[in-house]
Amino acid sequence: MDPSNSNSARLIAEERIINGRLARLTLLYEVGRSLASLVRLDELLNGIVVAAAEVMQARASSLMLVDPSGEYLTFEVAFGEKGSQLKGLRLPLDGKSVAGKVARTGEPLIVDDVNQIPYFSGEVDRTLAFQTHNILCVPLHGQAGTIGVIEVLNKVTGERFSEDDVALLTALAGSAAVAIENARLYEETARRAAELAAMVSELQRTYVGTMHALSALLDARDASTQGHSQRVVQYTLAIAHALGITDREQLQIIQYGALLHDVGKIGVPDAVLRKPTSLTAEEWIEMRKHPEIGYQMLKNIDFLQKALPIVRYHHERWDGSGYPHGLAGAAIPLEARIFALADAFDALLSERPYKRGLSHEQAVERLAADRGTHFDPMVMDAFLHIAEEAWQRIRATVNGINRDPSNSGPL
Repeated sequence: MDPSNSNSARLIAEERIINGRLARLTLLYEVGRSLASLVRLDELLNGIVVAAAEVMQARASSLMLVDPSGEYLTFEVAFGEKGSQLKGLRLPLDGKSVAGKVARTGEPLIVDDVNQIPYFSGEVDRTLAFQTHNILCVPLHGQAGTIGVIEVLNKVTGERFSEDDVALLTALAGSAAVAIENARLYEETARRAAELAAMVSELQRTYVGTMHALSALLDARDASTQGHSQRVVQYTLAIAHALGITDREQLQIIQYGALLHDVGKIGVPDAVLRKPTSLTAEEWIEMRKHPEIGYQMLKNIDFLQKALPIVRYHHERWDGSGYPHGLAGAAIPLEARIFALADAFDALLSERPYKRGLSHEQAVERLAADRGTHFDPMVMDAFLHIAEEAWQRIRATVNGINRDPSNSGPL
């Protein structure tokens, strides 16, 4: 044989081998990138077994994870005909199966002929009516140890698995293990976040229910103010929307403050609170304590901190003649300025033992006369842009809520 021809054939064969390895390494790189983008564990596991079969040119592949007890491997996903039937099948973490042996030792294993080894259980073959000839199995090493194994079965070419195959599948297993732990962390974080959100939501519902019960109790102390708290909540929100306030958190703060605005009246004696005639100067001193009493009651409740300005300052006036602190102009928090108008509007419309309620037109006229003295001009202008029909709808809605004892209100 011509030596030059022999060398050429050898070079061609070597080049073919190198090109084949390069193609597989390129495929492995692309597979690793695609796996890193998957965060759902089920999608990731499916992607791993499909990639393992493709990279290793195998007829079937499977992935098993160590269960929480640390005593079993559980089939999570398998690629190949009837692979879905393996889902949930468990193998003991011992030396009586190829996968169990690899998981226990943490070392890769090539089995050229499964009929020649005593630790091939054949359970999977019997389950799937499949004929396994040879196996390559490698461990999935996580941060805390072996978390599972990847198996590939029966090369498409009929060849045996090689040490190159071991290195390639081990590299894939390394990327897969990192991706699996990241996906598990992501899912656990998402699960805990969902649980926390549910707990916060339930806690918030409890708080809101308590606030509604408290405001209803305050209304019940004075029959003449029945439904007042619910009405002023909706009036205040209507004016806030007219001012262009759309932030969800700010609107919720306004709701809470409006609902609890008179909580300090718990500290006002019934003889003063329920008096059917005008209050004396001494009784007015007692009545005017309720904003500060309410503030002191609520100031240590963290989630109500931003709602306290309405509770504390809702009787302040734009010109500084209000109480309890005599604030004026923009020194009064905007939420309290909005609420002050809503509160006065409801008071003018409502029947009291000592007065008759005004008509809508009369109430608006009376309020508009106090623009720039009692009320913030900007807030008043927003109020005046709301049509009478809108106020009627609000009152009808609130009246419906108050007639239904099972309804805790709009919050």
